Amino acid sequence: MSGGDAAELMPRIGDAIAGLAPLSLHPKDRVSIYALDCFLVRSWNNLPAEKAGLKTAVDHALQTWTDRRWNLHEPKCREPVHLWDALGFIAGELYKLPGRRVILVVSDGQDKGSKRSWNEVRTYAQSTGVAVFGLTYSLVYKAVGVLDFRHWGTEDPFQSMCQLSGGLVMTSNTESLAEVWERFTTILRERYIVEFPRPANSTAGEHDMQVRVEKSGHDIVRSTGISVPIPDAAVLADPTTVPSNPSLAPQQGNRRPMKIPQ
Repeated sequence: MSGGDAAELMPRIGDAIAGLAPLSLHPKDRVSIYALDCFLVRSWNNLPAEKAGLKTAVDHALQTWTDRRWNLHEPKCREPVHLWDALGFIAGELYKLPGRRVILVVSDGQDKGSKRSWNEVRTYAQSTGVAVFGLTYSLVYKAVGVLDFRHWGTEDPFQSMCQLSGGLVMTSNTESLAEVWERFTTILRERYIVEFPRPANSTAGEHDMQVRVEKSGHDIVRSTGISVPIPDAAVLADPTTVPSNPSLAPQQGNRRPMKIPQ
């Protein structure tokens, strides 16, 4: 997806993505490619990461956007699809697929008319276990993979969307694009799954999980989704079911999850 200054990255996106295979992206990795112009275009759907195919798929997805950029007489979009609505749709499509699901959005993060709010899409991404990462354009070269601090201290829905879903926002220019893409895939490889016994006092509803690193006051751990299945009453009533020991399970807290502003 593109918008604003992110357009400077578009001519090199295809080569950068294709260059990830086969070292950073492996054949077992599955990739879908979307582009957002007047409408949402999908040119690659849950297919193995293969170099030539990735390059062709990216170029095809961006063709309409490229034509519109160079054709000054091209009419404006009548009913354009906007950023938050597009992300909500893509998260819903990824939710149908197995594995750890991640969206990388190349955009300036500006939405100009979605029917859904960023917070609605953020909640949906969290509940479906989809992490959203952002990649924005910057004229100034920054260290590879450094978070974009330009908007910190002010309300920035794009930053909040990414961080609260388990991702982050990175910046790049045309020179550092390939390095940032490699850093992105490294971050994904280094993520881990936290599993724990189901709390003995589990209840239905929205839950939050906080992870702390012992003896570290500076680390920030963002979770991507949390699933605590409620025990089936029929299974518990079955005489062949071996009851778990409540003393070995964590206790669910009674604090309500913080409400994020709309």
